[in-house]
Amino acid sequence: MKKNLFKLLFILTLFTNTVSAQTKANETSAKNAIYISAGSIFVYSSVNLNYDFRIRQSENGFFKNYYATLEAGVFYANSFFVPGSSRNGFTTGLGVIGLTGKGNRHFETSLGLSLNVETEINVDDNNYNTEKEEVFIFPELSLGYRYQKANGFMFRAGVGFPQTVYIGAGYSF
Repeated sequence: MKKNLFKLLFILTLFTNTVSAQTKANETSAKNAIYISAGSIFVYSSVNLNYDFRIRQSENGFFKNYYATLEAGVFYANSFFVPGSSRNGFTTGLGVIGLTGKGNRHFETSLGLSLNVETEINVDDNNYNTEKEEVFIFPELSLGYRYQKANGFMFRAGVGFPQTVYIGAGYSF
């Protein structure tokens, strides 16, 4: 009985080491990325500093890499409904990004939450109170293209909400 148990443990140890070595050899994308991203369509504009870190890499399925993303930045929004109305403040976000492909070029999509804190509200109406801060939580969605070397330059562009049409550049490592 003990011999069989030792044989089983030996085989499991050998198998685990082989799988671990193959996983490390197949890592073709960066584990981390830091970049600046800007987006605008006149109504809403934002500039963010983002940090992505890989949480999963897979050989199977449509998405080959999954990243958790953290972002912080500033935004400016104006309203077509109320002339002379604008709002600005800071934004933070947390989400998950899925990347396709094994090379440097990827389709990317993301899903997350964005917290916008309006620190300044400007309205031409004298009856409107501009002293209070307003906080909004939005779903964050995006579809785009990402060029990312395993260690080096990174570029991304696409469309999303609330960032709208965006472009970004940074470094992956």
